[in-house]
Amino acid sequence: MQKTEIVIIGAGPAGSACALLLADAGKEVVLLDKAAFPRDKICGDALSPDVINQLVKIRPSLRERFDQQTDRQRITGLRMIAPNKEEFVLYLNQNQEKNIEGFVMPRMEFDRTLNEEVRIHPKIKLIENCKVDKVTVVADGVQLETSEGEFHALSIVGADGAHSIVAKQLAGFEMDRNHYCAALRVYYDNVEWDQPKDLIELHFIPEVSPGYLWIFPMEGNKANVGIGMLSKHVAEKNVNLRSELDKALKSHPSISPRFKNAMARESVKGFGIPLGSKKFPISGNRFLLVGDAASLVDPMTGEGVGNALRSGRFAAEHLLEALKINRFDAAYNKAYDRRIYKAMWSEFRISRAFQKFFTNPRRVNWLTGFLNRNKKLHQKMNKWFLEDHLMTHWNKPSFYFKKILNLK
Repeated sequence: MQKTEIVIIGAGPAGSACALLLADAGKEVVLLDKAAFPRDKICGDALSPDVINQLVKIRPSLRERFDQQTDRQRITGLRMIAPNKEEFVLYLNQNQEKNIEGFVMPRMEFDRTLNEEVRIHPKIKLIENCKVDKVTVVADGVQLETSEGEFHALSIVGADGAHSIVAKQLAGFEMDRNHYCAALRVYYDNVEWDQPKDLIELHFIPEVSPGYLWIFPMEGNKANVGIGMLSKHVAEKNVNLRSELDKALKSHPSISPRFKNAMARESVKGFGIPLGSKKFPISGNRFLLVGDAASLVDPMTGEGVGNALRSGRFAAEHLLEALKINRFDAAYNKAYDRRIYKAMWSEFRISRAFQKFFTNPRRVNWLTGFLNRNKKLHQKMNKWFLEDHLMTHWNKPSFYFKKILNLK
């Protein structure tokens, strides 16, 4: 039985962030992962500006490592294509002084950025190819049975993704199709670009609603291409996502011409996305959940890396206080739930409302046309993204009221 203060299951962004902050504070951490790094993580690979902010807050050296990566594509905006083929574009960075940046970067490379720092930290014991079979809360801590032996910790962190064993065995999570997205991803080479390739594309096609097909440009002429839809509607409408993706790439007028010479670099891969559109208990007696294990993914965009890093930070800060007073019970850990939802729930709630709005293709057509016809509003929205930090304040209803009152 290996004993330590904290065991973290999952060495992705959330788990690595938590481990680094705990270790930087002098705590001994055991970090387990079922895979060996570098490893692929099926994902859209889009990194919002907040991801970069979180890296700096965790460790400035992480931003330095990130800046040294060459396999990344800088993103300056969003191109939205409605079901009627009309499109609308929002730019992130028209005001260069703000330097607001997003990126598309393979998760294999992004996660490697964090993993390199984890590997060299003397306070972190990283154990790869370690499958966790059972997690049990005992009187003085938590016991884990794994393929690499047994472990005992005062508390554990579940950073083990959408199919978290911690969430299932300790929090009693069950998949809820109303708050879960089914998605597919495939990497393509030789994609042609009919516009500047610094825009991520969301194609809203009637057959996949609520949901969308994405084309995210990557370094070179590569692209991360995928399709996602709320699991409830996949089941109700009997949608074959693979068939719809294939059909769009071959026949959709806005998409197919650019893929006539493209070649898939891999077989189509499927994955599930636990959405943050419903509150769950994300802590309990001697455990905390972070990242996808806590369903902290934006319900509309499907982006979860920024919230994964943030929740890893919050978990580490909570555990450092818990270690000082030797309290890891469920009542004490509720403070972690409150902090997470105070930071994220308003955003999730508004994003959920947008998700419901986009359920109807006619609404998407109307919104796209309305924004294009109202050039002043279009300009205002770009300004909000840039000068008023929409990415930070859009979760506050007061933000919208102020903007509407000042549209003149």
